[in-house]
Amino acid sequence: MNRIKAFIQDAATDQGGATVIEYGLVAGLISITIIVWATQIGQSVLGFFEAVSKGFPAS
Repeated sequence: MNRIKAFIQDAATDQGGATVIEYGLVAGLISITIIVWATQIGQSVLGFFEAVSKGFPAS
């Protein structure tokens, strides 16, 4: 029983887990930003190539 109590007290004062969570959140936000940016760029490039392809005669 004392080991469980000591583990809980140690876990409550440990700051290492908070740092890992913060880094995880930052990495998640960066990933979401990259995905949104890549999607927007992809749509822009797709529109450009569709406009270019309309300029060629149909074969």
